[in-house]
Amino acid sequence: MRDVEEIHGEWKDDGWFIWEGYDPYEMHTGPMFIKNVDGHWISRLYLEKKHMNGQGNIHGGMLATFADYALFAIVRDLMMEQGAVTITLNTELMASAQEGVTLEAKGELIHETGRMLFLRGLIYNGDQTLMSFSGVLRKVTRKIQ
Repeated sequence: MRDVEEIHGEWKDDGWFIWEGYDPYEMHTGPMFIKNVDGHWISRLYLEKKHMNGQGNIHGGMLATFADYALFAIVRDLMMEQGAVTITLNTELMASAQEGVTLEAKGELIHETGRMLFLRGLIYNGDQTLMSFSGVLRKVTRKIQ
């Protein structure tokens, strides 16, 4: 298997970056990356041993964490000046993945109200979809850290 730092270095050269400074939990569970591709934010996660369950597959909780991260990435442009919190996160697991695999997530904003953002997306590895997800984010005033 390739060194994780080597892979992350390659990604950085290709425009991927870590959305740092907002969420210590995401920094602990990741690293997770984002990149703008044709006006849409895509999320990426390289699966390490720490992301696996006892069966050697990605832990469902890690997939949910990645889906939650992706919700915010999908609407990153809206969130630059506005904070938000997750109100709901719905997931449907369809497949698994093992250590050394790279996952990506993409999605779309379905509806926006004055306080709420309704989104949906997919987590995939190439042509294989691992999870579909949907969620609602509530806009809040960002706390100064």
